[in-house]
Amino acid sequence: MGMQVYPAPGQKQVAARSRVTLTPGYMPVVRVAALPSGLRQTSGVPDGAGGSVEVTFTWDNGIDTATRTVSIEIPASEHANYAQPDGDGEGWSEVLEFDLGPIAPDGFFSDLSECAKWGEGVTLDTVVCFVESPRVLDCAVQEAPTQYAHEQDDAGAFTTPCLTDGAGVPLGKYPAEFPVQQLVEVADCTGGPLQALDVTARQVRKLGPCFVTWSAWDEATALVTGTEAAPVSFTTATLTNLFDGVTTAHSQARRGWSGASGGTARRHNTAGGHQVLRDVVGVVEVVLRVYARIAGATTGRVVLQAGPESRIETRVTSTTYGWVTQRGTLRCGIAADDPVTWQMYGALLSAGGGLRLDVLYVVVEYLAVG
Repeated sequence: MGMQVYPAPGQKQVAARSRVTLTPGYMPVVRVAALPSGLRQTSGVPDGAGGSVEVTFTWDNGIDTATRTVSIEIPASEHANYAQPDGDGEGWSEVLEFDLGPIAPDGFFSDLSECAKWGEGVTLDTVVCFVESPRVLDCAVQEAPTQYAHEQDDAGAFTTPCLTDGAGVPLGKYPAEFPVQQLVEVADCTGGPLQALDVTARQVRKLGPCFVTWSAWDEATALVTGTEAAPVSFTTATLTNLFDGVTTAHSQARRGWSGASGGTARRHNTAGGHQVLRDVVGVVEVVLRVYARIAGATTGRVVLQAGPESRIETRVTSTTYGWVTQRGTLRCGIAADDPVTWQMYGALLSAGGGLRLDVLYVVVEYLAVG
């Protein structure tokens, strides 16, 4: 029996997970760039070639959930032993590109009630798996605009007034009384200046960038028989950098994520109440999501830091992997080209005796607190 150096038929490895708040009316698309797939093995014996990227989406609107799984098959290499081209630069001519989506729950594009159901206030969980031996160069899951609907007579905060005729078709001419003049019926929530202001306020709070998506996946060290990436682990009570495992203090000169684009998402009431602050520092409201667990009777600390005076901390208390969430404000650029480095640190409240914090995935996105 030979050594298992290639995945077995059907072998799946989770390469990435994320949890984000979907922009209202948007749905995910998947884009993959890859070279032709490589060899498979069964019990160490060559067993053909093949590979695919499998992505599972789960939508949650707070009441209902829906799940869909899509797969992109990547053809096998035509070289001997299903190998890659061995000449300098020869692989570029064989790069394959795939686009899939938009992907939505069943009925979203054909039923207006389903469109309204999944159009607002939806959290999307994404799991990306590499199946067998795909040679993936890049895999991106993004959101793209599709369609938006809601019941016009329902009260509540919406991201667009969505004024239409009885068949759901946008009006050819915007009624003069909307939103300049409120309707006569006090209980009617379909127009008037208050709704116009509510829509504007919601757009400011909910529409913004996703700043960070990070995975512990490392193809160079991933075990061929593994089912998920090896986590980054922390075993001491001293906050230690996620990337290098050594640094214990924030430094703009060290590796991290750029927080510069936060300058495009600052709200007026968080940009500094005085002119002297507006020109010196900017902050942006974010939600930090960490997919992690602890081993043993302890509590894990995960800190996202933009400087000695700017940090968000969340705690991990479960011995089973899951998402933990913390909202807060973080220093960012005043403009989108200002250099700001966000760095992540992990530690234990009590250490020793095999206690451990394991971190697999991180997401940081804009989400206003108020």
